[in-house]
Amino acid sequence: EMLILGQVLMALGASFGFVGAGFVGGRWFGPIKYGLMFAWVQFVASVAAIVGQKILGKLVETASWSDILNNLTLMGLVITIAMFILMREPANDGEKKAPWPGVKVFIDDLLNAINEVAAIRDSWINALIGGATFGTMLALGVLWGPRFLAAGGMEQSDAYAVSAVMWAGLAFGAPVFAWLSDFLKKRKMPMFMGCLLQFIAIIYIMFNPSMSPTEASIAFFIWGFMAGGSMLNFPIGADLVKPALIGTSAAIVNAVQFVVGGLIMVVPGRVLSGTGLIARVAEIEGSVTPTVNDYQWAIAILPITLFIALILFYFLRETYPTEVK
Repeated sequence: EMLILGQVLMALGASFGFVGAGFVGGRWFGPIKYGLMFAWVQFVASVAAIVGQKILGKLVETASWSDILNNLTLMGLVITIAMFILMREPANDGEKKAPWPGVKVFIDDLLNAINEVAAIRDSWINALIGGATFGTMLALGVLWGPRFLAAGGMEQSDAYAVSAVMWAGLAFGAPVFAWLSDFLKKRKMPMFMGCLLQFIAIIYIMFNPSMSPTEASIAFFIWGFMAGGSMLNFPIGADLVKPALIGTSAAIVNAVQFVVGGLIMVVPGRVLSGTGLIARVAEIEGSVTPTVNDYQWAIAILPITLFIALILFYFLRETYPTEVK
């Protein structure tokens, strides 16, 4: 029970991190810089994930998990204190700071904000595209990438190292796509190209399961780099709403990205266990030791999801602010 409670508390705390950092940074530099701010937040998050993974791998060889977790807790406390001391409030556009309205008013305002954002058709289209592009990246990077490569004959340690490379690709891809969007003064086209090239990359990966670690690293880096286009979903979401709802819009995009990512993570497992539509089509009955072909069918959900996202682009309008073109 304590483990579950701890995970819930960590998830609640982490839910404020990415969106909060991008939103506050965007308030400092104005709405037009939201894409760039979210991109740099993703850059730092991806690099931290890679470095943290390497450090954790070394620590578990010499220290106990309780010591590691206690030190991580201490680090979190230090960062929290430093944030309160050093981090300044964003500009409030001349508005006076409103007093705390109470829990009931806060919840009513929150629900009204969510309803207002959800009532915009393009908000859902944008969020679903973000769910497809980032969710597939999450599923392959966190769970199925290493298993797929290992099934193709790669050493387990090499498979995990290659999977880490895709996070490096995401780290560099996110700011590049944000810069490209501002350079072209377009949101939709760069994000569409990222999704299309991501689709091509996963097709290549699927049909080449026996790549060498070097070849796989290049393919996975390209895959992660193109997934950087998913950061443009945040400025698109901001463009669609009034300034007061930008934070809510970003939160909805982020929530859909992780919900879709979580669902995509589940599908390959069901396919490998012999359940679901894909398993019936591929005639997979479930096995303790799935074959490479089984894994190829299992991760077929990734290109399918991206293909659906490519279709959704047809219904998404360009949102780059006309006053800065």
